[in-house]
Amino acid sequence: MASFDSGYLATDAPTSPHLSAPRLTAEVYIAAATADPTYPPEMAERLETALASHGVRYSTQTYPAAHGWMKPDFPVYDPVAAERGWTARLVLFTRTLRQKG
Repeated sequence: MASFDSGYLATDAPTSPHLSAPRLTAEVYIAAATADPTYPPEMAERLETALASHGVRYSTQTYPAAHGWMKPDFPVYDPVAAERGWTARLVLFTRTLRQKG
């Protein structure tokens, strides 16, 4: 499972994604931006704590970019960071889907 440029992943809401950590069996990759008010460092820490405490295999990468950096039609699109992000996603999918198949 991969999340790119997603926000609000560990909030106080009863539907917050981080509360699903006990049920996760997939490996998780989170790609975030340094300039993203929807995913501040405190929220990233909260998500990572939830994943780690439930034994979820995960990795994170924070790109020096703004929220929306992966989307070519956004004014903050960063082609270099986006390419790195897509490569990381493909590596994850290739490795994990090969294991399942």
